[in-house]
Amino acid sequence: MFDRDQFALIAKALGAIERVFVLSINDRPEVRDLFRDGCFAATLVCANGSNGP
Repeated sequence: MFDRDQFALIAKALGAIERVFVLSINDRPEVRDLFRDGCFAATLVCANGSNGP
């Protein structure tokens, strides 16, 4: 488990990437705050274990 300082380092490193990347992370207010300053676009993906609608 990462602490807040480690998430800040991750956000900084990911913000320097000039390509597209995928980050899977729990959607929590404090996590959104950490990644808010970068050029990140959040996409909601529902994962319920099924392959169909």
